Amino acid sequence: MRFLIDECVPRQLTARLRDRDHDVLDPRESALRGASDEALLARAIEEARVLVTRDVGLGSLALRSLEQGVRLGVVLIRLPAEMASRDAAETVEAALLLADLPSDGLGVFAVISLNKVRVRLVVRRAPTE
Repeated sequence: MRFLIDECVPRQLTARLRDRDHDVLDPRESALRGASDEALLARAIEEARVLVTRDVGLGSLALRSLEQGVRLGVVLIRLPAEMASRDAAETVEAALLLADLPSDGLGVFAVISLNKVRVRLVVRRAPTE
């Protein structure tokens, strides 16, 4: 899978996903460092990546794009802020492995919380007249 990891997500997740041979773009390692939500979303769409974030605002923005038929995947992490970065990365990695995602992860909005993973396949809405 191809991921774009938001800066608010533990760095350990980037390493763990790369160890599993995923293509991971981490803004902290590129010119995207400090980029706006809109810029991150545009890059994820441009490169058909699964956007991984803890930012509810970015998650909502990405969901609206998904509902409009944009080719994108979204994983919203809703773990306690005080959870250790390593533990959070392990939890997210395990949830991604267990979730029933399409092979490319696109068209999906997933929410990972402490005791639950919700996966929603987003179908493009027909335009209203």
